[in-house]
Amino acid sequence: MIAVYTNYMENTMKNNRQHTQILENLLRRRKQATDSNAARDVKILEAQLEEAKYEPTTAFTGMPRVKRKGRLALDIDFLRNTFDIVNDILVCAKTGRDATWKGNSSTFVTIDNTIYQAHRIVYAINTGRDIIEYDIRKKDKDFFNYAFSNLEIDEIPHVKA
Repeated sequence: MIAVYTNYMENTMKNNRQHTQILENLLRRRKQATDSNAARDVKILEAQLEEAKYEPTTAFTGMPRVKRKGRLALDIDFLRNTFDIVNDILVCAKTGRDATWKGNSSTFVTIDNTIYQAHRIVYAINTGRDIIEYDIRKKDKDFFNYAFSNLEIDEIPHVKA
């Protein structure tokens, strides 16, 4: 049953909401089942459901909202527990999936409905410091390259808009 559904999902599912509803229905049915494969199927379906519900713009919650010098501060411990950096890509520590989304002029991460620039988070994770007074710029001027090796502190103080 699971293998048939997995093949169907990989080949034909495009609508994530429909996909999630099907997984929830299957999970509910398998939790009620008493056959020998039910427990194994439940674990598989729970993992697939969690994967289907993952959305980088809403997945991350729990960072305290504290302002310092007019700018939202980053909680380094929260960031290090929530994100990993794999091959210069900021990923969700729990799922290993990309934690960012691209805007018109930069790459962003949303935490508790607040948008942060990915390069600021990468800098904070790598150095253990949240740079409040200055901006962090990209050496190669590529707004989407937020690799730590491409970041440097801008000497011009950050001005609150």
